[in-house]
Amino acid sequence: HIIEGNVLSDILVISMAATTLNGEDVAVVSSDGAKINDSRVSMSDVKAKNGVIHIIDSVLVPSRININAFLATCRDIPQTAVANRKFETFLTALGAADLIDIFSEPAGSFTVFAPTDKAFAALPNGLVNCLLKPNNKDILADILKYHIIKGKLSTNDLRNNMEITTLNGNDLATKSLGSTNEFALDIEGSNEVIHAIDYVLVPSDIDIDSILNKCSSILNKCRDISYIIDTKET
Repeated sequence: HIIEGNVLSDILVISMAATTLNGEDVAVVSSDGAKINDSRVSMSDVKAKNGVIHIIDSVLVPSRININAFLATCRDIPQTAVANRKFETFLTALGAADLIDIFSEPAGSFTVFAPTDKAFAALPNGLVNCLLKPNNKDILADILKYHIIKGKLSTNDLRNNMEITTLNGNDLATKSLGSTNEFALDIEGSNEVIHAIDYVLVPSDIDIDSILNKCSSILNKCRDISYIIDTKET
């Protein structure tokens, strides 16, 4: 946004390229009112004792800066999950397990092996809803922590058959990770790197069938109670 010298508006109206202090040129165009690149000059010649200011209506971004990539580095785990749009169920699960704050900045850094929405959808029917229930919060948190490790590990750091200790205390072998078109590596954030996987990892000490049977039993009891109430009312 800054160039050397006092360049007044009578010079700006001439089409020119001006070299800024970051080394890149900006285009000054006067065909439809003065513009700097695509930014219109809304007020010119605001004089100061060591220069002159021309007020423009938008921020100029150097061509070598990728704004979307830069924004990605400013997002923590929950924000990255929201922006990516493939991890809505994972984000919902983090909320249900009261883990949003734990994995938000300034906490970190972390490596997250995040199952995609398709990965959660592939679980046995009813399991996700069962795990999201308040009475299963600890089990859900245990499963989610099994997908997260301390420190940032990129694909260059991960080796085949490498064992790493997750936040739930169990070891995870990298050979367990998914490998379909849903698999995405090195999604960088401010306090994490996310590797999208196509499979929900379950610690060996968690019995999924037992959890499902427990939820089914509770659901059946609720149905029985509802039936009794309906019968009495009729």
